[in-house]
Amino acid sequence: MASSAVDVCNIALKRLGVEAIVDLTENTDRASACNAIYLDTVKRVQREHPWGCCQVRATLALLSNAPVFGYAYQFTYPTKPLCLRIVETDPPDAEWDIENTIDANGEWTGKVIVTNESSLSIRYTGLLEDVTKWDSSLVEAIASDLTEQLAGPLTESPARAEREEKKAEKRISRARTADSQEGSTKQADINVLVDIRRHGMLNDFTRNSNSI
Repeated sequence: MASSAVDVCNIALKRLGVEAIVDLTENTDRASACNAIYLDTVKRVQREHPWGCCQVRATLALLSNAPVFGYAYQFTYPTKPLCLRIVETDPPDAEWDIENTIDANGEWTGKVIVTNESSLSIRYTGLLEDVTKWDSSLVEAIASDLTEQLAGPLTESPARAEREEKKAEKRISRARTADSQEGSTKQADINVLVDIRRHGMLNDFTRNSNSI
């Protein structure tokens, strides 16, 4: 199991037949390439799927000032850990948006969640940078994504880059499937299944497509 960012990057480098690194800041092209994309890749991969190890539940703090218009209330945006994607709300039928706020001088002051609910709790995908807390599926997904991105720059072979892209897609798909099958006893709602048969699969964010 990987225990650091370097370990995850070295999984990708090994798949490409490239020498391992000791530190992301070492003076090598392969370390520089890994360092340039690592954190952005972690954020993106974690945001794109509700990984079980990244799920957090929180009751949001109501802010004293209301939105200028459109909604009645606004709440603090989770930053510890940073909210990458809201997965579920309580109440479940809450309508909400994520917006930026500005001060009297027109300067950005941060994000808030606006809604007509007077209280709001959420389950969200939080940014989890500690590799030791990742499960094997998340390690596989991030290492595969890194492999795909690094293939072109480090092998200088378009054909190799194309092969790695296809391999990464399969590995990430398997990792997501494995993660989705673990860690929950929640049963499917028969009404949801009926809706799917009638109307097709709806994305979680058909109504609220909000993320960072």
